[in-house]
Amino acid sequence: VYVNGCFWHMHEGCSKHSMPKSNVEFWQAKLLRNHNRDIAQRAELEAAGWRVITVWECELTKAVRDERLVRLYDRVEQGAKQGTLVAVGTSTTITLLIVIFGHHLMGIFTNTTELVTLSANMMKILAVGYIAMAITQSLSGVMRGAGDTMTPMWISMVVTVVIRVPLAYGLAFLTRTPELPNGRYQVLWISMLVSWCMGALLTLIFYKKGNWKKKALTGSSSEK
Repeated sequence: VYVNGCFWHMHEGCSKHSMPKSNVEFWQAKLLRNHNRDIAQRAELEAAGWRVITVWECELTKAVRDERLVRLYDRVEQGAKQGTLVAVGTSTTITLLIVIFGHHLMGIFTNTTELVTLSANMMKILAVGYIAMAITQSLSGVMRGAGDTMTPMWISMVVTVVIRVPLAYGLAFLTRTPELPNGRYQVLWISMLVSWCMGALLTLIFYKKGNWKKKALTGSSSEK
């Protein structure tokens, strides 16, 4: 990545580049040397397999930078929307296959009837949760990529520690019977489903709030 001054590297068409009116021969020779050296170095790097990016001084002004950031985040959000739709579509297809062919799918892994029934029932309960997980993974990936790693981490901790574990214990307590003194085992799957859906909802809310954009611009508090 080259960061070039518009005057010193002869940025064509830029108002910051103009040939001095005094000592013209000196400046013309000096600036042309810079310009030709830039061309030669770029060609050498590209021939070696490098991708060369030139950032010009005029492109770093606040107005230009802000305008480009707006365009960049529009592209990021459009990509996130398309990626999430693909993920949801894929997970919805998988969910339908699990619901319709659950027993047959589980039968691929074992011939034990009890295990096939148990695992098929588990997958049917969790099936919708895969759609929620697709949303969570897609949008949290965008936030992490922008530098906001804390928000997805806290969401994961909240849905696991605050929601899933207490919910599992609570449902197990409420479903106790003389035959099942520890409660029904299905409550473990239900608590997972609820936590996955809550995770997707929280991720969507924080993604829509857009604080991850500010994180990308300002960095952490220590960097400030």
